Amino acid sequence: MANDLIDITVDNLDIKVECSEDSHPRYSSHEYERPPSPAPSNKKPKRRPKPIEVDDDEHGGVSAPPPAPA
Repeated sequence: MANDLIDITVDNLDIKVECSEDSHPRYSSHEYERPPSPAPSNKKPKRRPKPIEVDDDEHGGVSAPPPAPA
């Protein structure tokens, strides 16, 4: 793959990219391997906060009707 030429044409634009092993000495395309994916964590999912109970009487809402007399 040394000194390969890649032709790319985009909107009548001719671009030539030359790839050489010297341009990326640290990671050569055929030597580079993907790093291993991190192990799945065993963390528990975050709990949802409990809903806040609002007292309707304090906020001008309609309260429940009083219980019927027995």
